[in-house]
Amino acid sequence: MRADLIAAAGSWLLTYLLHSTLLLGAAWLATRRLIQAPAVRDLLWKAALLGGVVTASLQAGLGFEPLGGALALKLEAARAPSAPHAATPMPDLIQGFIPPPAPAPSSAPVARGVGESSQRAAVAPKAEVTESHTDWLPLALSVWGTIAGMLCGLYLIQRARAMRRIGPRRQVSDATLLDMLDGLRRVGNVRREIRLTSADGLASPVALGASEIALPEAALTDLEPDQQRSMLAHELAHLERRDPTWLTLGCLMERAFFFQPLNRLARVRLQEAAEYLCDDWAVRRTGSGVSLATCLVKVAEWIDPPHPIPMAGMAEHRSQLVTRIHRLIEGRAMSATPRSIWFLAGAVALIGVTAVAAPGFTPVRTDLAAQGTVQAPVATPEPDSSESWARRLARQAGLVRVRAQIDAARARAEVRRAIAEARAAAPPVQPVPPPAPVSPAPAVAAMRSDLVRMSMRAAAIAGGAGRDRQHDTTSIAVPALIAALKDGDVEVRRAAAQSLSNLEDPRAIPAFIEALKDSDAEVRTCAASALGEFEDKRAVPGLIALLKDPNTDVRHAALSSLGNFSDQVPVEAILTALADSDPDIKVSALNLVCSHDGDDEKPVDPRVIQAVIGLIGNPNANVRAQAIETISSLQLKEAPAGLLAAAKDKNPDVRQHVAEALGSIHDPRAVPTLKELVQDPNADVRESAVEALGEIRDRTALEALVGALKSSDAGVRRRAAEALGQRDDEDR
Repeated sequence: MRADLIAAAGSWLLTYLLHSTLLLGAAWLATRRLIQAPAVRDLLWKAALLGGVVTASLQAGLGFEPLGGALALKLEAARAPSAPHAATPMPDLIQGFIPPPAPAPSSAPVARGVGESSQRAAVAPKAEVTESHTDWLPLALSVWGTIAGMLCGLYLIQRARAMRRIGPRRQVSDATLLDMLDGLRRVGNVRREIRLTSADGLASPVALGASEIALPEAALTDLEPDQQRSMLAHELAHLERRDPTWLTLGCLMERAFFFQPLNRLARVRLQEAAEYLCDDWAVRRTGSGVSLATCLVKVAEWIDPPHPIPMAGMAEHRSQLVTRIHRLIEGRAMSATPRSIWFLAGAVALIGVTAVAAPGFTPVRTDLAAQGTVQAPVATPEPDSSESWARRLARQAGLVRVRAQIDAARARAEVRRAIAEARAAAPPVQPVPPPAPVSPAPAVAAMRSDLVRMSMRAAAIAGGAGRDRQHDTTSIAVPALIAALKDGDVEVRRAAAQSLSNLEDPRAIPAFIEALKDSDAEVRTCAASALGEFEDKRAVPGLIALLKDPNTDVRHAALSSLGNFSDQVPVEAILTALADSDPDIKVSALNLVCSHDGDDEKPVDPRVIQAVIGLIGNPNANVRAQAIETISSLQLKEAPAGLLAAAKDKNPDVRQHVAEALGSIHDPRAVPTLKELVQDPNADVRESAVEALGEIRDRTALEALVGALKSSDAGVRRRAAEALGQRDDEDR
C-alpha cells in the first residue's frame, strides 16, 4: 500500500512537470509577440499557472489514458531470495486474510521438467513476499517534500517579518480620504467594506488581504487630493481583483514546485498585468491618468529598498514604472473592462485539451516472479488458493466499474426525463411580431421581473461579444432592455443601461435621454456616456442640465459627451464647468474651450477667456497646467499678467507650459520672463524657454538667444543654435 502511494505521488509530480511546462511555455510564446492586451495576458498566465495542477489531478483521478499516451512508472513486486519458486506474490495485507493453500493432491498433473521439490516450494504457505519499487522514487519524493516545505516555511517567515517591519496599522480618520474611498466603492460597485489604515513602516500604498488598504504616512500629507484619489482607486482595484490572494498563491506555488522555474515567470507576468489593469480601472473611475502618473512618480521616490517579498503595492514593480507612466500621460481613453466570459471559456478549453491530449505518467505494477525463466507448476486453482487473490480483486474492480456505469446511465436518464418534463410544462413559443407595426415595449413592460432580467442578461451577452456589434438583429434585446431601464430594481436598470450602451442601437437614444433623470447616479453616468457615442443633437439639453448634478462622475460623463457637440455648447454651460469644484471636470472643460478656438469666425467669448486666466492660480497643478495650455491656443496678442507670474510656479510642468504659451503669444514683453526660465533648474523648462525665444520676432529675443549660446547646459546651447538658424532662414 505504501508503494502504491509513492508511485501515485511520483507519477502525479512528473505529470504536473510535463503539463505545466507545456502550458507555461505556450503562455510565454503567446504573450511574447501575439497577445498584448493586459486582460488576456492576465487570464492566460493564471490558467497556465494553475493548469498543470488541474490537468495532472484530472488524469490521476479519472484514470483515463490521454490521446498523447501514458508513460509507465513501474511499481515492482519482487520475491525474496529465500523463495525463488514461490507462487504469485501477494501484498501482506491481503495475504493475512487468505488462508494458506492446501497441498496439491498427489494425482495433480506436474509440469514436465519440474521435480517434486519444486512443486512443494510452489505451494509453501510461508514463502516470504516483499514489495519494492524503483529505488530513486522514494528518495526523490523525500527530497522534494523537504525542500518544498523549507521554502514555503521560509516564505511565511519572511512575510511575517515584513508585516512586523511595517509596524502597527492605525485606522485612518481623515474624513476626506474616507469620503474618497466610499465614493470609489460606489463607482466601482465594490460592495464589501474596505479598511483604510496607515503605518510608519510602509513606503508604498499596499493592498492587504481581501479588504484592507494600508497607506504610508507620506501619502496622507505629501499628495494632492487628486493624487490621493487615484492612489485609492488603484489599490481598490487590487482588492477588487483579489490580487493579494493571487500573489500569495503564486509565491507558494513557486516554492512548492521549485523544480518548475517557469512558475516564477508566471508570477512576475501576473504582477505586471495586474498593475496595468489596476491603472486602467483607476483611470476609468477617476477620469485622470495624469494624476495617477504623478502619484506613481512620487510613490516610487519613497520606495528604497523594495519589500523582500512581493506585495500588491502601487509601485512595487519598478522595472515597468516608466512604461506605466507613459501609458497614463498619453491621454488616450482607457478601454472598458472586457467581457471575461469568452476569455474564461478559452482558458477552460485550453486546460481541458491539455488534460485530454497531453501525455502523462501512470503507475504500473509489474511482477518479477512472472518474469523468471522457470515457472512453478500451477494446479487447478482452488477457491481459497493463494493464486486466486488477484482474480478476486479483478472481479471486484469489474463490479465497481459496472456499478459506476449503471449509475451514470441512470443519471443521464434522469436528466433526459427532467428536460422532457420541463419542455412539456413550458408554454408554446409565440412568434415574434414584426417590430414596425407593433411596438414591443408595452408588452415587455408587463412581463414579470425575472423574465425582464433574463432578457437583459441575454442582451448583455450579445452586446459584450464585441464592440463591433452595432445593431440588435433579432429586434428583441433592445426593446427588452429599454423596458428594463424603468425597472424598479436599481441593479436591473444599471445592467440594462450598460448593455444598451454596448449594443449602440439608435433606438435607445430616447430611453437614454429619459434615463438622464434617473434617481441612480450610475444609471445617469452610463446614459450620459452612451449619448456621447451617438452624437445626437437631442441629447444636448439633457447633458447640459447634468453639469449641475450633485454626483461628480455624472458631471464628468456629461461634460465628456458634450465634447462631441462643441459647436452647440453655450457659453454659460462652459462657464459652469470651469467653475466646478472637481479638478478633473475643470480640466475637461478647458479641453472643451480648446475645441472652440479653431474657428476664426467665432472667437472665444471674453468671459471664457477671463475664466481660463483665473484658473492659472488654481491650487491643483493639473488645472494650472491645462489652463496655461488653453491660453496658448486662444490666439492672444498680449501675455496676461497671471501667465507671467506663473513662471515662478513651484511645479516644473506648469513652468514649462508657461514657456510654451509665451512662445505661442509672441509678446516681446515676455522676453525677460523667458530669460529667467532659461536659467531654470529643470532642463525641459530651459529648452522650452529657448524655443519660445526663437518664436518671438524682437531684437531683445535675438540677444537672449545669443546669450543662451554661452549657457553651461549643452541642450540649451543646441536649442539656441537651432533657433538662430531658423530665424536667419526666415529673415531671408
